[in-house]
Amino acid sequence: MARDPRIVVFGEDVADVSREQHLEHVKGKGGVFKSRGGSTAVRERSVYNSPLAEANIVGRAIGLATRGLKPVVEIQFFDYIWPAYHQLRNELATMRWRSNNAFSSPVVVRVTYGGLPEGRLDYHSQTGAVVFTAVPGLRVICPSTALDANGLLRTAISV
Repeated sequence: MARDPRIVVFGEDVADVSREQHLEHVKGKGGVFKSRGGSTAVRERSVYNSPLAEANIVGRAIGLATRGLKPVVEIQFFDYIWPAYHQLRNELATMRWRSNNAFSSPVVVRVTYGGLPEGRLDYHSQTGAVVFTAVPGLRVICPSTALDANGLLRTAISV
């Protein structure tokens, strides 16, 4: 983010706190996976929480991308991606083709699956990644380690 001011990160519970004035008083949660430090990122308002509305998150990201920003958004768990599927398949994936290369939509969507850190696999363990691999225009990455996830996320953002 320090190298590219166009990057904005938002999604479900990604910022440490929702209101900037509380950063000094509240220890940030860092989302479900406890990756703290998001709200104290390089620039103000570059990392923020969004409503729990997946189609809104992806739709907003597409709009921001067509205006020259590089959104990196998070859908908290794969179980929740289905309301955003229409935006991903019919808008994001086809933007360049439908506009005859006039528009692109460089959006990175991060989605996790496999249960909570406590191992409660009865919720949030579904994945339908294979459904997304059949959509022309989308690139799907499923890292197997934290190190792979880090590197692949950085690569996806920098492309």
